Order: sequence, then structure tokens, then C-alpha cells
Amino acid sequence: MIKVAHIITGLSVGGAEGMLLEILRRIDRSTFDCRVLSLTGEGPLAEEFRKIGIITDTVTFGASPAALIATLDLIRWLRDFGPDVVQTWMPHANLIGAGAALAMGIKARCWSLHAGNLDRKYYSNSTYAIIRLSAALSKWLPNRIISCSRRGWEAHERIGYDPTGALIIPNGVDVERMSPHPIARELVRSEIGIDLHTPLVGMIARFDPQKNHMGFLIAAGLINEIDPSVHFVLAGDRADGSNSVLVDTIHRGGLTDRFHLLGRRNDIPSLLSALDVLASPSHGEAFPVALIEAMACEIPCVVTNAGDSAAIVGETGRVVECGNMRGLAQGILELLQLPKMKRRELGQLARLRVLQHFDINQTVLMYEGVYRTLMKNASLLPPGSEKRQSRGLSE
Repeated sequence: MIKVAHIITGLSVGGAEGMLLEILRRIDRSTFDCRVLSLTGEGPLAEEFRKIGIITDTVTFGASPAALIATLDLIRWLRDFGPDVVQTWMPHANLIGAGAALAMGIKARCWSLHAGNLDRKYYSNSTYAIIRLSAALSKWLPNRIISCSRRGWEAHERIGYDPTGALIIPNGVDVERMSPHPIARELVRSEIGIDLHTPLVGMIARFDPQKNHMGFLIAAGLINEIDPSVHFVLAGDRADGSNSVLVDTIHRGGLTDRFHLLGRRNDIPSLLSALDVLASPSHGEAFPVALIEAMACEIPCVVTNAGDSAAIVGETGRVVECGNMRGLAQGILELLQLPKMKRRELGQLARLRVLQHFDINQTVLMYEGVYRTLMKNASLLPPGSEKRQSRGLSE
């Protein structure tokens, strides 16, 4: 049995958190004993981990002396669990978790990178400082660095992350759960008050500057000028009626009766099935899971060239440059104006692309392979040795 400790910055709803949940939902429990530690207390996903039988613990980092107490709690947690492999998720956990693992003499340490745009303006001073410090320590702290996207890795390498032992493992999706639901299409549309023939464009993302909701509103306004029959859905954390920034901007654009703000939803396959097109206007991404979820549900996508978005969509949708909201609007209109059968064929090709490249079961097998390799390599190292492995992106 290989014990794997997953240390993550928090358990809120997000791409990295969701991917960890899906990996542990499917990992071979007869081979891997996994536990999760959150560094910022419990979040909305903590209960979801417990539902699948994963022990989830927390420590809470804050200002000194709380940080010292949390560090001691983290070390005690590692000592009590005794993991063979420590995988950390996101910048704070990468630095703190791998540092604690090194202090405990745990040889198999793995970082996980889930950021695509490292532009300074999108990060707090403390987080950006941790990202830069991690770059300086990346040659010594981890034995492996996993990035969920190639463009994301390139961004990290440009600021000094060491490529030795770096590996790309793309995110995956449950292709059985994420599939077209014709009945759900009718139910969701009935819920929001539109019929089956109304063109519906969606954006599913938490409200965050990098996701560029304001850009989507601009694109929606341009679309409305040409085809006022189109309706729009926003779903995700803070993409709801309590968000005064969204509500006021939509009102000023005269689009209140065209927008449906649904907030965080647990019925994503149903919601996606109600759409005709999914839009991703992001300034920055690594590997957006919402894209492969939509594609698995046979919904064609229009995306900006953020992170690996263009490579994910391929020829099954439309791609424009980041910030080009006129181009985004044009791409959406092009798809909406296609004959229904042609748009359906694009959706079917999109699902086939996900089946071939982004099945969550393939992702899980790759992570399991990393843990086995780390375990094997660690067992060959003499006590106190922290020799890095030479295999990397070409593996």
C-alpha cells in the first residue's frame, strides 16, 4: 500500500480542488491510501471528499503566531499519517507542504501547478511572492512538478521554475456523467423561462478578474445588437443576483431581461445540456475544466486563446485572441447561425475529442504512475539524499 498525502491550499470550489476530488474518487484504493489536508480550514468541498471515504483534515495558517502553530500541526499530521508520497496543490501548499515534507525526511515530494497566467496584477502581494520564491526553490523542494497545462508550465518556466522532473498531465472529465441530457435541456430552460428554440449562450466560471465576466457582458451587448433573441446564462461562485457589479453592468447595458444569473450549481451536465454555445472569454487560464465538460455534453465552445483553451477545442469550436470581445461575439454568432444539424455535428466532434484525450480515467492512471515512480525512486535514494530525477516533459 502506497500512502499519499495531498496537501492543498483550501477546499473551495475551483479547478484544482475539483480535479483532486475526481482523482481520489477513482484512484485504486487497493494500492493507494490517500488523505487530504487543507491549509485554510474547511471549504464547500470538504464534505464531498468525506462522502467518497477520503479522510480530510485541516490546519489554519494565518499571521504569526498562528502560522507557527499551524506548521507544528502540519508536521504532526505528516508524522501521524506517515506518507510515502506528498503531493501539494497550488502555490501556498506547494511551498509550505513540500517544505514540511522535506523537514520530515519524506523523499517523494510532488508539486501541482494549476495557474496559466502569472501576470502580477492578478495576484495579491503575498501570493505572488510565494510564486516567485517557489521558482527559486523548485530545484530542491519537489522531485516532480505536475502542470495541468503546457501553456501553464511555459509561464512558470519563464519565471524560473526548474524543468527537471516537470510533467504535463491534462485535466480530465467523467465522460459518463458529462453527456447530453435532452430532458434536462427542457427542464432547465423551463426553469429560467425560455422555450426550446431560444438561442442560449452560457459562461460557467467563478466571478474572478481572470475569467473576464465584464468582457462577456460586452460580447453579449454586441450580440444583442444583431440578434436580440439570444439569451445568456452565467453560473458559478458569485455569478448570481447578489453580485451588484454584474447586476448593475447588465442593467446599464439594457440586457436585464436577457440574462439569467444562476450562481453555483450542482447540476452542471443538465445546465450545459440547455446551452447552444459555451463561451470562455478568459484573460488567463491553465486548463479550464468547464470547456471539456461542455464538449463532453456536445456543446460547441467559443474561447479566447488563454492557457490550453485553443488546444482543447481544436477544430470543434472557435478561438479568438484574449481581450477580443468583438471576435468572441462574432464567433458565438457564427455558431448560432449554423444549421442545427451542423452545430450538432460540431458538438459530437467535441465529445469525441474529449473521449479520445480528456477522459478522467486516463488522468487518474497518469497520476497513479507518478506516485509509483516517486515511491520507487525514493526507495533507491540513500538516507538524506535529495537527488532529483532527470526525466521530465518528454516522458
